Order: sequence, then structure tokens, then C-alpha cells
Amino acid sequence: MKEDLEALLRRRLWQEWGLTSATSLILAFSGGRDSSALFWALHAIGQSFIAAHVDHSWHPRSADWAARCEEVATAAGVPFVLRHLPADSSGEGLEDLARRGRYRVLQELLAPGQWLLTAQHRDDQAETFLLQALRGAGVAGLAAMPWRRPLGTGVLARPLLDCPGQVLHDYLQSRGLGWIEDPANADPRFARSRVRQQLLPTLGRLGWPDAAPAIARSAANLADSLSVEADWFRRMWSDYCREYPQEGSEPRLALDFLRRLPQAHYRVFLRQYLRHRQMALPRQEDLRILLHRTAQPSHGQRLFWPGVETWMQGGWLWLWPGDLHWSDAGPSGLWWPTTSAGIGRGFAWSSRGDGSAAPGRRVHRLDPGRLFGPLHWGRPQPGMRYRDAAGHHRPLKKLLLEVGVPPFLRPRLPLLWDGQGHLVLMLGFPQWAGLGGTADGPLQIWPQPEDRWDFALKFEEPSSPR
Repeated sequence: MKEDLEALLRRRLWQEWGLTSATSLILAFSGGRDSSALFWALHAIGQSFIAAHVDHSWHPRSADWAARCEEVATAAGVPFVLRHLPADSSGEGLEDLARRGRYRVLQELLAPGQWLLTAQHRDDQAETFLLQALRGAGVAGLAAMPWRRPLGTGVLARPLLDCPGQVLHDYLQSRGLGWIEDPANADPRFARSRVRQQLLPTLGRLGWPDAAPAIARSAANLADSLSVEADWFRRMWSDYCREYPQEGSEPRLALDFLRRLPQAHYRVFLRQYLRHRQMALPRQEDLRILLHRTAQPSHGQRLFWPGVETWMQGGWLWLWPGDLHWSDAGPSGLWWPTTSAGIGRGFAWSSRGDGSAAPGRRVHRLDPGRLFGPLHWGRPQPGMRYRDAAGHHRPLKKLLLEVGVPPFLRPRLPLLWDGQGHLVLMLGFPQWAGLGGTADGPLQIWPQPEDRWDFALKFEEPSSPR
């Protein structure tokens, strides 16, 4: 006899994942068939959870759907949270826009260590595999959706990845429970809809009636390979760090190390390194060019792909997120970090010390106890010098070379100074020996590109101390 949905959740959440019925979870609740089935099954087993709905605002009835979700949650006695996805003009496809924006908004709701549950199931996994294969994805893409992964300081978990979608449908039908039908699910403009409505049924007619479960098994097998690949990278990274000790969180790799790797190992190492740093992976052509350039002596060469900038100089390959092209609207002038958290012009900060609001790869940590008076944002000027931790004056130009700031970013790089002439940090670049920051200070500062401000809580930035 097949395990029913409620029994599956008891086993997965409480036995396999070690949660309890009292653990406060957040459910991504769209009101559609799948999230409705998960909502009612969690409610039936007595699991504590909050229903969170994200209104994408692009369908005329989206406000009605949000109201319907709130009615369902209120009637069931489940706490409800509504968030709106801000308008976006990035040109990104609607599917990717919705997914990225939704997770970005939901991430803000998660307390440290809290879990967000989503209702993707086995059929969704098969669709994801096919979509990734048609994009030419590697192992990470073909492994499709993981059961669990970090999301901010919380955890994104998918407890139904081995459950057929039909089980969710039958669960609701047998109990007379309704759901919202989003017409986008059948809209052929969307790639996932075409895979679901046309490609998988065609495979069934051609003699593969069990295509979805078979494809999902392939994704699971590749997920095992991805785990082995990640273990290999951890060992390689440990060897690398012994040979090239790290200064803070350096965004650079030694060219002589990369040149010693066989090409296949090079590609795997670089992909894992970028994943580790939460940076975008290169396209196949970009990776080919990068391999070619790093195989021979290179100086002052720049290469970028969507989301990443690279710079080869002095025997190093520097890599950093590609959003550090500061404009005149970036940080400048006095700054008083007197509120616990907030957003300035091109940067954000938090005094919680838990890393919950900042991408770990570029966060700067400072001890507020050593900061006296106002701080000052400025930009590099010819002949500028700074005081290091020992009180010595050094040319700023030399430090910028050591840190790997390329010439095309130097003129507008935001610098944070204290009142004694110490350079506290260079926004977006790692902490460096001799600067005023610490590795574990509670005050965190990180770049905050303006096009992402709508996804963060906004605080007033005081112009004078309290």
C-alpha cells in the first residue's frame, strides 16, 4: 500500500529531518494545487507553521488570490504573511523573475535556522531536469532541485520531491478541498508549461509512460555525483589554502595552481569555487576563453560574464560579483552608524552580527567600539595615503594593487575612513591586513546595489548622531 501524504510528511519532517510538530516552519503558500495540499497535510498532522504568500502583481486577479489565501489560512487558524514582489525592469524572463524574486522576498522572513517549505514534487523535478538539459546544463543543473539547501541564514526544504503530483491532486479531491488555478501554468509562452503540457505527454505516447519518475531518478543519481564533486573540491581547497594562505576572504586564485590542473579538473574546481562564493557560473564560451588565457602568461586582462568580473594581474586571477560598478550615486560624505540596521547610498549595514542580511562573500565586519566620531565615505584621489594598523602612512595606490582592484574600478571605489585617517574598508573588496576591520566584529557593512533596494527593509539614515 502506498504511503499517504500525511504519513510521508510525518516520516520526512520528524524522523528523517529531526524536526518536531512544535518547530515553527514557513510554508510558501501560493494557493495552487501543490502548496494547498502541503498546507492541509501540515495542518492535519499538527505541524506548527506560517503560511507566506507572495503577490507577483502581474495578473489582474493576483490581489484576489492573495485574499483567498489569507481566508484559507485564517479559517484554519494558521498565521498568514503577505508580501508583494516589486516591479522589475531587468528584462529577465517572467519565470526566472518570479522564482528569483519570490525566494528573495521569502528569505527576508526567515529567522536564523528557520525552515521554508515549498511544495515541488517528483513531476516538477522531472520538468526541471528536462529544462536544464535543454539549456546545456552540467551536473549541478541536471541534479535539478535539492531536497534542502541554505537560504540566507535559514533552510529551503522540499519534502515532496519523491511524491507524484497525482498524490497531491487526489489528497485534495478526496477531502473536497479546492485550490487556485493560475492560468500561467498552462500558458505555452512559458517553457515549464510547454514541458508539462506537451513534452512529457509526448514521451508517454511514444512509449515512455513512466518518463517522469525515471527522469527524477536520473536527477537523484546526478545529485550523488554532485555531492562527490563537492567533497573533491573541499579537499582540493584545503590543499590550495595550505599552499596559498588566505587573507580574509580573498576573491582570487593563483594562476600557477590553476595551470597545474588537468582541464577537466580546472573546470570542476572553478565551478565549485564560484558556487562556494555564491557567484554566477560562466557560459561555455566564457569558460573556454578563461582556460585559454590562464594557460599562458597574462597581465592586465579583463573578462566578464553575467554577474561576474575577472581580472588577471600579478600571477592572480581575481573574481568578484559584477555589480561593483559604482556611479556618482554611490557612497560619499559622512555616515553615522547609529541605527541597528539600514541602507545608505550603495551600501547597507547591520549590527546584529549574525550575517542574516548580508551576502557572506562580501560582508565587512567592524567593531563599533573602536569607531569614534563619524565615519566618512570618499573615493581614491591621486597621491592619497592611508594609515595602517601600526600607524604607518602608506600610498593608497600600492594597497589597491595588492588587493587586486583593477584600474577601471579604482576611480570610483567607495572608501570608508575614520577620523584619524585610518582606511576602514574598501566597499565590496575583502578585508585586508592593515585595515581597520576585524574578522568577527558585530557591525556588518556590505554593497547594496540600488536595483535590489526594494527587496530590503529601508531605514532612515541619520545625518547627525543621536
